[in-house]
Formats: sequence, structure tokens, C-alpha cells
Amino acid sequence: MGSPGERLLAISVIVTSWLHGILTVIFALAVYLLWFRRKHVSSKRSLLALGFLTMLYLNCLVSWGVNVTEGILFLTGNPDDEGRARKFSVFALSNLLIEGLTFSMADALLVWRAWAICDRDYRVIIFPCLNIAALTATSTMYLVLGFKDAPNVVGSDITIAFDLGLTGKMRPLGICVIVLSTVTNVFLTSVIAVKLVMHQRLMRSVHAVSHIRNETIVIIQSGAIYSLVFIVYMILFITGRRVAVGVMTHTLVQLAGIVPTLIIVTISAGIAPITTKDLHRSRRMSSIFVPHLKTWVVTEAAPEPTRTGQGLEDGEPSSPSSSPSSELSPTDTVQGPLPPSPVKGKSDG
Repeated sequence: MGSPGERLLAISVIVTSWLHGILTVIFALAVYLLWFRRKHVSSKRSLLALGFLTMLYLNCLVSWGVNVTEGILFLTGNPDDEGRARKFSVFALSNLLIEGLTFSMADALLVWRAWAICDRDYRVIIFPCLNIAALTATSTMYLVLGFKDAPNVVGSDITIAFDLGLTGKMRPLGICVIVLSTVTNVFLTSVIAVKLVMHQRLMRSVHAVSHIRNETIVIIQSGAIYSLVFIVYMILFITGRRVAVGVMTHTLVQLAGIVPTLIIVTISAGIAPITTKDLHRSRRMSSIFVPHLKTWVVTEAAPEPTRTGQGLEDGEPSSPSSSPSSELSPTDTVQGPLPPSPVKGKSDG
């Protein structure tokens, strides 16, 4: 392991093996929750989520397998083979094809999550969907150009293969791919995080909620770690660091499996910050922060009013069950316009 490329390959195998082990444990937990404890998610949705996670895990497994195979072949093979760099380039580009599919699935999960917690507002996902379309086209051109140049790579040092994506004709396309990926993930993470933080502020004003627990779940659900690593990857690639293509790419693939799996685990375990009921509740209670919404909150028990109505004698108080607010507790939240003022009964005589 004398060359920089061999050292990077060894580090990549170690790091990705560790991350893939974490992913395997989380995936096993997801299978248990979605298959054996379908309590918080409907059966149909559980099966869809399980199918999605299984495909994602298999992609990460294949990518890790290719990475380990690279380590076995090119760290223990003949170091003087002149076709070594060319073979490694083909391996690396084939793995990029698998990794691109994994990134696309992770982005799709984040798009769905942003759409779901933003009241299914399609306007929220227009920008990331356009970015993903441009990213798909750019990635395809990058891979086509890479497979075209790979046969021309000559040498025994696999560091030449690492430099293939950092220099020459592939570099501009590589920068476009990474910038589009980073912008998409940072945008989606920001949308999800802002929505979750606003929801947590609302819940803390009503209930005593653990700050540390909620902040941890916000980090998991928003994919903040995934986006942060993407930013580091973009900086390293633009500055021409070999560690970007040698280690960070494979690291990001395993994170692209870990983050969506964690999101679905928190949802299926019932510890997600926002559920369907919470969305409706937050809309009803949002008048605390957004006064223009037509909602109202009962803050104290209302007196039992009397009214003159059909089936009641003049001046007779209505029964508790007929009172519009008799069943409301002091902290109940009711959606709708303010109730009308109670009508007093006619005085006798």
C-alpha cells in the first residue's frame, strides 16, 4: 500500500464496512417494526416502506461488495500490472452507476418527507424535482464520458483512476453533479427542519417536551447529517482532493441508505415529531402563532348558556348536552368560527 490510491482504497473499505454494519442493524430494526409490529403504520404502507428499504439496502450491499472486491483485487494483486489502473477505473465507474441509483432513492424519500409534512403541498417539491431531473441527465453524461475514457487509462498505479474524475473533461460534469446533489439535499433538509422546528415550538407551548429528544429526532428526520457530509464532499471535490473520490463517495452511499432507513424507523416506531393527527392538531392550534387563521382556542370553561329553541319552554335553561361548549375542557382546541353568543330566555311575565 505504497501509493496514495492504495491507501485511500484501504481507508474506503474500512469506513464503508463500518457504516454498512450500522446500516444492517438499522435495516433489521426496520424490518422488525414494519413486519412484526405494524402498529403505527397501515399494513399497505408498511409493505411499501419495507419494499423501498429492501431495494435501498440491496443497492448499498452491492456497492459495499464492489468496494470490498476492489480492495481484495487491487491491494493484493500484482502491483506491476500495466492494466491495473484501467481495470480499477471500470470497477469504480460500475460502482458509481449503482451509487447513483442509491442517491436517487434517498432523494426521493426526502422529497416525499418534505411533501408529507408540508400538508402535501406540491409547490414545495417543484424545485428539488427539477434539480433531480437535471442531476439525472448530468450523471448520465458523466458516466458515459467516463466509460469512454476508461480504456485509454494506462499504468499500474490506481491513483491514476482517482485522478480521472478530478481532472480533464470529466471534471466540469463532476462538479455539476455534486453541486446539484448538494443543493437538492440542503434545500430538502432545510424545508423539513424548519417545519419540524415550528411544530416542536408549538408542541412545547402546550406540552412539556424533551428538548434533547426532539432535537435529535429533527436531525434524523431532516437528513441534516447527510446534507452536511454532501457539503464537505462538494468542497473536497472542487478543491481537487483525491479523498473526495476515494473515500467520500462510498461513505455517502452508505449514509444514503442509513438516513432514509432511520426516517422510516422513527415513523413506524411512532416517535416521529409529526404524524397525521399532529398535522391536523397543529393547524387547529396555529392561531397561537398565526392569528389570521380562522381557529379559536378555549382557554377557560365557558358557562352553560341558556337559549330559546325548539322543544324548550321559554326561559328554561338548556341541558348540558345541548350547550355548544359544555363538553369542552379548559385546554380543548376546536376548529371553526367562534360560536354565537348564547341567547337568553325570555323573562317570565
